[in-house]
Amino acid sequence: MQNANLKFGELEFPMAIIEALKQDRLVVFAGAGVSMGPPANLMNFNDLTQLILHGSSESTPSGLENQIPKGLS
Repeated sequence: MQNANLKFGELEFPMAIIEALKQDRLVVFAGAGVSMGPPANLMNFNDLTQLILHGSSESTPSGLENQIPKGLS
């Protein structure tokens, strides 16, 4: 019986994903936080907003801090 998964290091992928990739049918949906870790290490929305505001005369838009649930920014 053939193994139903393909392992790359510690990551294990179902063969259905590998087949979809080979057939150019794979679509990946990733949330905004995917770029926060290595290697990209991009800022979260709140930090980016603060950086942009720091260079302007504007203050934090009213209610912005309440738009992002704690722990998600």
